[in-house]
Amino acid sequence: MGLLLNGLVKIPMQFAILLIGALLFAFFSLKPAPIYFNERSYQNLKEKQPEQAAVFEKEHQDLQIKFNAESKEILKLKETQSPQLQKTIQDFKNTQTEVKALHGRVEEAINKSNFNAEKTDTNYIFLYFVKSTLPVGMIGLLFAVIFLASWGSISAALNSLAACSLKDVHLLFKKEIPDDKTELMYSRLHTLAWGIFSIGVAMFATQMGSLIEAVNVLGSFFYGPILGIFLVAFYYKKITGPNVFMAAILSEIAVIAVYQFDIVSFLWLNVIGAAAVIIFSAIGLLFYKPKAVNS
Repeated sequence: MGLLLNGLVKIPMQFAILLIGALLFAFFSLKPAPIYFNERSYQNLKEKQPEQAAVFEKEHQDLQIKFNAESKEILKLKETQSPQLQKTIQDFKNTQTEVKALHGRVEEAINKSNFNAEKTDTNYIFLYFVKSTLPVGMIGLLFAVIFLASWGSISAALNSLAACSLKDVHLLFKKEIPDDKTELMYSRLHTLAWGIFSIGVAMFATQMGSLIEAVNVLGSFFYGPILGIFLVAFYYKKITGPNVFMAAILSEIAVIAVYQFDIVSFLWLNVIGAAAVIIFSAIGLLFYKPKAVNS
């Protein structure tokens, strides 16, 4: 039931997240945007290379005025259905390309300074909008909600991971059954280990650019094989657990290989993972058939 509800809720949730991105693009098309949304990183560049930063800011100011003016012009021309609309849209796209090119040069200069581990400012766009646009009370309330939501999800995830690794791996290979105090100590050690692992994954995810894209890429490594396991369990009941387990391992390797060699978009990894589990399970059934149980 939890997985089914997650599937129903995730579609409108993802739509809302992507809609926020589209609305932010519309907002900064009409309002001035900073040269770099990670203000701390840009301030470091400004202190170290003031002359280069001054050149960037002058070019940015000119492009930003032009970009905002063309955005407003498009809105006016749409209302009047003017024949000049297509030309203005093309000019807007050309200016947008120039803005991206300038942003790329600024980002390259910041990354060369090695001031910040994050190589892009994509994850700072929404934070900048909140900080610079919303009223004071709303800013504090929104950041409090973000922290509270993250604490709740992180604690639940670490608890689940620690419980699984302790019960299904650690205690499975331990001959003696530990008492409650010892088991509590083991669970805390497992929680600590998963916490360190999560920090490592988070540090790796900072190199993947957009946070929403990083979450979906990492999730796509596992969602497909998990779905494949469920499909095999529901529709191919002759296939045994060992077959499905080996099929899941092989499909995981296939998914990682497809992503590593950039064969298709990461959005297809879910489909590939699910299909691979079914195919490998069916192939495994040809070589490993379950023994008949005598009644």
